[in-house]
Amino acid sequence: MSFLARALIVATALLAAGSPAQAGTTTATLGVRVVVQQSCIVSGATLDFGTYSSNQTKDLNGFTQIAFSNCPQGTLRFELDGGVNGSAGVRRLSDGKGSFLSYGLYRDSARTQVFGQGNDARVITLPASGSGKIGVMGRIPGRQLVPAGTYTDTVAILLTF
Repeated sequence: MSFLARALIVATALLAAGSPAQAGTTTATLGVRVVVQQSCIVSGATLDFGTYSSNQTKDLNGFTQIAFSNCPQGTLRFELDGGVNGSAGVRRLSDGKGSFLSYGLYRDSARTQVFGQGNDARVITLPASGSGKIGVMGRIPGRQLVPAGTYTDTVAILLTF
């Protein structure tokens, strides 16, 4: 083989091996979107029993409503904790001086279904998104001998939607 033929073979091999094959590229975009709606809100309330006479014979009943707004369609679960002076099973109002007055919170007007947490939560279903109120019934049992004063408790409300 002549020198010229060998030189052509080597040059062709170098050209083929010297530049790698290029892959093609292209670009596009990814759109990202979310709709933010106003969040479901629960409003606090006050259950004011009025006046209880120490050691009165009759129970003292009370009623209030918890409002909710801007909630989505579906299940709403309302839970009440035990307050700062007791537990959901043993709620207590305090005069701040060491005296306590027992009371209960209920989901029903007969005051037989405790309003608390877990299985004692109040669950409602909204057929459409919206707002509304749920009732909270309270009872201070009679025959509690306590000193005169103003008795209070603070109960946290948890709304799960």
